[in-house]
Parts: sequence; C-alpha cells; structure tokens
Amino acid sequence: MTLLATFDPSADPWGIAMIVCAGVCGFALLWWLVAVLMRQPARGAGRVLGLGLVGYLGCAIASVAIRVGTPPPAPAPAPQGPAIVLEAKVPVDPDADPEAAATERAAAERAAAERGAAEAAAADHAEASATPTATAGAPAELPSATPVPAAELGPPTLAGREALRFVDEVARDADKCSDAKQIAAAARELPGALSDVPKASVGKAAQRLESCRRKLAWAITFRIRKERVAARRALGEALQKRLREQGMPVLVNLRGAAYERIRIGGATLDPAKAQSLLDGGLRNELVAAGFAEIVLADMKQSIKETPAVRTDAELAADELAPIGLSRKIAAP
Repeated sequence: MTLLATFDPSADPWGIAMIVCAGVCGFALLWWLVAVLMRQPARGAGRVLGLGLVGYLGCAIASVAIRVGTPPPAPAPAPQGPAIVLEAKVPVDPDADPEAAATERAAAERAAAERGAAEAAAADHAEASATPTATAGAPAELPSATPVPAAELGPPTLAGREALRFVDEVARDADKCSDAKQIAAAARELPGALSDVPKASVGKAAQRLESCRRKLAWAITFRIRKERVAARRALGEALQKRLREQGMPVLVNLRGAAYERIRIGGATLDPAKAQSLLDGGLRNELVAAGFAEIVLADMKQSIKETPAVRTDAELAADELAPIGLSRKIAAP
C-alpha cells in the first residue's frame, strides 16, 4: 500500500496539511540553494527540509489510515415487487390472411433488391463512362522521334561590362535563374561581353548561367516524368478493364522505377491474339505512353518488344528548344 495519497479536498481532510508541508520543503530547498551560492552554512535549511518531509510523511500516513478505516458505501437497494414488462400492442386485423401478408412482404423485399441492383448497375455504368479509356484498335498519336531543332538566340543588344552585368544579374537572382525567358535573354547577351571583358570572366559568367539552365531542364524533366508515370498507371488500369470487357481476362503488371515496363498476361492471350492486338493499335498506344518494354504472354508463350521511346530528358529538351536553351551555354 502506498503512503502517498492523491489530494482530494472533498474526501481527504489531510490534503491541505500535505500541501503546506510540500511548501515548507520547497522553501527549504530554495534556502539551501541560496546558501550554497553565497557559500554560507546551510544547516538551518537542512533542518527545515527534514521537518517538512516528516510532516508530509505523517500527513500522508494519516490520510491513508482514514481511507482504509472508512467503510465502503452501502450497496443500492434491490428493486422490490414483480418485474415490469414493457410491450407495445399492435392492432391486428382478425380477417387478414397471414399467407397473403407474407407474400406481399416477400414481393416488396424482392422489388427493393431489384431496385438496388439497378441503381448499382447505373452507378457502375456512369463510373465507366467517366473513366478516360482509349478505344480498342484506335491508333494513338505517337510522339515525334526527331528532336526539335534548337532556335537561334539572336544577336546581342548589350556590349562590354553592361552585358556582363546583365548576365550576372540573371545568374545570381533566384527568381530570374528559374525563368526560361530571362535565361535565354542572358544567353543572348553573353557574346556581347567579350568586347570589353576578359574571356575568363565571361567564361565564369557562362558557367553560372549554364547552372541555371541545367536546374530549369531538371525541373522540366521531373515534371514530365511525373506526368508520364501517372499516365502509364492510368493506362494500365484502363487497359486491364477494357480487355476484360472484350472477353479477355488479363492481368496487367507495371514494372520499373518509372513504370516503363508493362506485362499483359492471360490464359486466353495466345501469340496470334497478342500480335493482333499489337498491330491493331495497342503498340502505338503503349509507345505513346512511354513504355520501353512490352510483354504479352499466356501460360506457355510470350511476345516481347522493346520499342525506341524518347526519354524524359529528351522531351524536356524539346520544350527548351524553341527558346534556344536545349544546348549547353558556353562562352563563345
């Protein structure tokens, strides 16, 4: 049994005395701390602390003794008399046929079940209509395999120190360093700095500007990668549902760090049917989504193709090409 009781002012008459003793102990500790800091004897603080601890212990023992000696409360008296039963009297037609009533209830339950099934089918149809799925056999638009040619930046409009100052301003500013138009403008003015600035200084400015161009290209590449991964996942789910609706139960697995490999497997997907699907537009659809490895297989054989797919970095370079930033920025 613990000697330290919790304080309850309504049930513990010794609680206030315990609080007073705790306050005395706290005062003694403060006194001792001050005496130690001032390098004075602290015997008085020790005596007061001992007195407070003894008082606190005595009050705790008295509190526990009172709790132990107090008899428990008497149990609640048991209810007397007979038990009361609550019931509701429902009027019943004495002339009603019980079999007819049961038939009517069964018909109502059957109608409710049919109505619920119809609502569920309508909801599934609406969801399937809202899901963007490609039409089976429709050729998808393939991305261009030829890189977009880089545009020319044009002649510089500034010269000497002024051109170098503009390039440094763009390269050292966080907002301008992430703006494609600002980087392109600075790259256009870079050759103009050679007229009055040492080539070494122009080369350092070109390196800082190239760092900005690389950060921009990386950001665009990351965005394209994220979009293509989401598109491949959505196409995999839609393709599995579409083929099952066409009577070909298949399992679609996406593999690779960016889901760039797809495997479509099914017991009824023999090589002839798989080749027919690929030639009918499935190949173009998967290549357009960026799948670099395509496998169609049944339980015995498989067809594997590795089409040439452009990388995310190449697509990012195509976005930068119209403003002349698909190439490395270097001093002339």
